Amino acid sequence: SNQCRARLQEYLDRSRDPSPPVADRALTIRHALFFAGASRVWGGGRAYIDHGPGGRTLARAWLLTRGQWADVHALESARPVDDDLDPASIADGECRRCGTGIYDVLVGLGAHRGVPAVTFTGPEPLDPATCTAPVAAYLARIAEGLAEGHGLTVDEAVAYLTDRPGVAGQWTAPALRAALRGPSAAG
Repeated sequence: SNQCRARLQEYLDRSRDPSPPVADRALTIRHALFFAGASRVWGGGRAYIDHGPGGRTLARAWLLTRGQWADVHALESARPVDDDLDPASIADGECRRCGTGIYDVLVGLGAHRGVPAVTFTGPEPLDPATCTAPVAAYLARIAEGLAEGHGLTVDEAVAYLTDRPGVAGQWTAPALRAALRGPSAAG
């Protein structure tokens, strides 16, 4: 959901520095996207990436200050801010657990245009048996971010999302398409 500029700004507005990101760019990362757990905000499964390489996830890289990154990470993980954690210290391909929060596994994505890229994911790697279906509003926010960052149409977002663990077998392409185009898609 943080691929969507408005959603990321909601986190930044609750941070110590509410300035918008300096820059952003579309990014494809080599970790599989899946949905699991139960979101306390959205209901249904949360988006995660697998710890190991394999698969392809469309992402959006935001150029944030270190403090903004720490604040967004703390808000997403439901944990205190850790200003001592240096995201730039995470090597490309490295997964490092940094706490017990919801999104407390850091994943190094290498340098992009000379800037280290790091994301965070959940504590458990992909296990199809534990995947859970996300709700329509959450998927709509993700589709909005995919449109902003990657230029995907609704049909392209449906094609991209319907085979992801947690969505596959829970959402049909027609049902997801209707949800993304319907009034609940305003999420």
